Amino acid sequence: MSTTLNIVISLVMLVFVFWAIFKKLNAIYAFMIASLVGIIYYTIANGSITGGTTGSAFLDMFDYLKSIWSVQMADQILMLMSVMGYVAYMNHIKATNLLCLLLGKPLKKMNKPYIVLFATMVFTAILKWAIQSNAGQAALIIATLFPIILSLGITKETATSALVFATAIIWGPGNGLTVMLWGMAPSELPIADYFAKYELINVAICMAVSFTVFYFTSKYYDKKEGAQPVSEWDEVQDPKELGIPYFYAALPFLPVVLILVFSSLVVKTIIIPIATANILSYFFVSFLELIRCKDKKAAFESTAEFWKGCSDMMLITGGLLVAANVFSGVLSKVGGIAQLFSLAIPQASSDNVVVVIIVGAALAFVFTIVANVVGMTSLFGAVLGNIMASMGVSMHILAKTLLPAGTISAALSPVGPGNLYLAKATGIDVMTLVKRCILPAVSYWITAVIVTQFVLVG
Repeated sequence: MSTTLNIVISLVMLVFVFWAIFKKLNAIYAFMIASLVGIIYYTIANGSITGGTTGSAFLDMFDYLKSIWSVQMADQILMLMSVMGYVAYMNHIKATNLLCLLLGKPLKKMNKPYIVLFATMVFTAILKWAIQSNAGQAALIIATLFPIILSLGITKETATSALVFATAIIWGPGNGLTVMLWGMAPSELPIADYFAKYELINVAICMAVSFTVFYFTSKYYDKKEGAQPVSEWDEVQDPKELGIPYFYAALPFLPVVLILVFSSLVVKTIIIPIATANILSYFFVSFLELIRCKDKKAAFESTAEFWKGCSDMMLITGGLLVAANVFSGVLSKVGGIAQLFSLAIPQASSDNVVVVIIVGAALAFVFTIVANVVGMTSLFGAVLGNIMASMGVSMHILAKTLLPAGTISAALSPVGPGNLYLAKATGIDVMTLVKRCILPAVSYWITAVIVTQFVLVG
């Protein structure tokens, strides 16, 4: 195949996907159409893309799509479905509500408003391990910890923007975006090891810096806007009203504990995959419910919430994940991006890798504001993943910068579902919330780049 033509076709595929996502067209179909363009080009230039599995070059194009699809359904999709299924089940039995309410008791007794606010932000970020939806996190915190924050004298504008920022922090050993990246390019590190060795400390440092910036910017905006504390919010619910044992508060994090304990970090002889941990946790909790509940039929029927969560995941992100991985595979087959990079930088070196990652993270930051984190990860994971693979660089070197730096700008999106929910629930204009998050988000991005590429290198 002609190098020039390879590059042109690859760029056409990328530009089309960019255009479709910016125009808010169906991203799944955009990925598939762009992939089909690449497959047709490859077939014309080289013959069958699969080597003749069906006996027809035309049918081989669709058999190639099927082969990638089947791998994703059996691997990444199953993993994400198990995660979201367990989250849905925890929400249904109100274990996540109990977790927040119990945490709120000691917080309410403190007389340090901003310490309570930052503790809530940290907890909201950790809650991402169990609830991966920004809107889902926001809804839970609004119903549980938000009244406590306001009762301590924090303005509604500051409290709401704090939640906008905290829900934009995406990380964790079961994070779907990490799974997506690992499915696009090779990495010798299991996700659990990557989280413990890199992501945990990286994100902790980023939070420390950006929360400090948030403190000063919030003080500035409260004074500038004349924002005053309010106390009309409903009183926080008593945990006893939920009617479930207090130890249920630990259940949302059961899969996370299993993943970390049964890994090379602790029990080195037993490794438990993410999907296995969630399925095991689901059965364990369902048996607990059957024992606890007097109404055995209701407890039995409630287990269906797990499968509803699985179906919701497939409806919302599953198709996009499959399509993005198809696109990544086809883009790699065409090879234009790798060739373009090799022409620009003939001799790959560690310095070149750092430059590519930083530029990619900057573009991803901007892209997320106008699109979404899933689309950003799909697109930039495909493009940069191919470049990293061509340079022999492991995916975790890219992921440790791209994920924190490329996703935090979700706090600056005026159309993000979680941001719109918080704006509506609290009566604060969404642009006011976005404005208050700009400097914290930028400081988070800068810190992520510095820490991951220049300080904690590896």
